[in-house]
Amino acid sequence: MRWVARVVAIGMVSLLTGCFLKQIDLVEEGIVSLAVRHARDVAMSAVSAYQEGEHFLISGAIWQKKATRPFSGWVHVSVVLNNGEVFEESCDRVFPKPGPRRQVSMDTLQASFFDVTLPKIPPPDSVIRVVGSAQAAFCTSQREVYG
Repeated sequence: MRWVARVVAIGMVSLLTGCFLKQIDLVEEGIVSLAVRHARDVAMSAVSAYQEGEHFLISGAIWQKKATRPFSGWVHVSVVLNNGEVFEESCDRVFPKPGPRRQVSMDTLQASFFDVTLPKIPPPDSVIRVVGSAQAAFCTSQREVYG
């Protein structure tokens, strides 16, 4: 009976530890820097870059200027090493979804929120480039520019 209790206790501790995975703000810690580019018709705010366990998370708010409805478009994230080489990149579709609206100002009520997960943690001194667009051919053109 004690063996079963120990196994259950170890399982509970493991489960609770996994639920409280610590996010490390890599920008605030000075490990990486962000380069957020605002397109002519799209703006972003509250962009952050975190390490969570073995993954790298980039999130923020994005909206189309003079929009009448929530943003739908694309976000391209690239991790660029200090030698100019692209370490990792992703171009993700953004759909309107609720998010932490307290982080954005009242003029961005039509914002959508994005979360991009990359499988690798960037090395120190990397630059995280984040660009958004409402245009369909955006992902292809970004790969040509940065890839």
